[in-house]
Amino acid sequence: MLATGSPAEQSNHWIDEDKFKFTIGTFSIDDDSEFRLTSSTLGRGTEVSFEDDLGLEESNEVVRLDGHYRFSPRHRLEFSYFDLSRDGKAVTTRPMIIEDTFFPRGSNLSSKFDYQVLKLAYAYSFWQTEKIDLAASGGLYTFDVGIEVKSADGKQEGDEGTAPFPMFGLHLDYRLSKEVYFSTSFEYFAIEEDDFEGELTDTRIGIEYRPFENIGFGLGYNAVTIFTEDTDGDDEFDYEYDGILVYLSWNH
Repeated sequence: MLATGSPAEQSNHWIDEDKFKFTIGTFSIDDDSEFRLTSSTLGRGTEVSFEDDLGLEESNEVVRLDGHYRFSPRHRLEFSYFDLSRDGKAVTTRPMIIEDTFFPRGSNLSSKFDYQVLKLAYAYSFWQTEKIDLAASGGLYTFDVGIEVKSADGKQEGDEGTAPFPMFGLHLDYRLSKEVYFSTSFEYFAIEEDDFEGELTDTRIGIEYRPFENIGFGLGYNAVTIFTEDTDGDDEFDYEYDGILVYLSWNH
């Protein structure tokens, strides 16, 4: 039963029924990824598609972990972790410059694309009723990236790094009934500074059914776009992925 007063003053079930949440699920995604690594000696690098040029699979299924800790009715900490790493083999149909190495047409290549995501965020629920929780968030979307390309004749090239993007977003949780929850969120960040540009968007929508006191089942959709560019060195990383998330949740 709602307490009297404005929505900002109301006390409700969120801290009692949704204090801790942990989910584990299968994230089935479609990938579209490209990169360019330019050489100071060989000139502008080739724009390379992981899928079309290097033979990496266009779809992938991974284990994904998500959760939050609501330490007061309006304040919570959130996290996500998953690993989208892939590898592949291909014979090049065109010559390619990847950083300081030239791979002629017809090269037999084996490639690895390591990509792990860790998201940590703080969210504040600025509008809260018995059915609605609307929150603003801020945090870090950190991805570890490693690119490695090898040819059968011993040539090897690649790069790796960690990119922490500060993210800002809006989150809506809607309680359709005591057992059914709808949720959606949108997070965004863009930067343009000196010789670096970057942009990241993360959109998610889902529904969860909780037939038992602490156990639920969820279905969701998540789409992410990432673009970074070193305008001085002409390096570029462009990655888009989206997919269906099916998960089991523990709530307390």
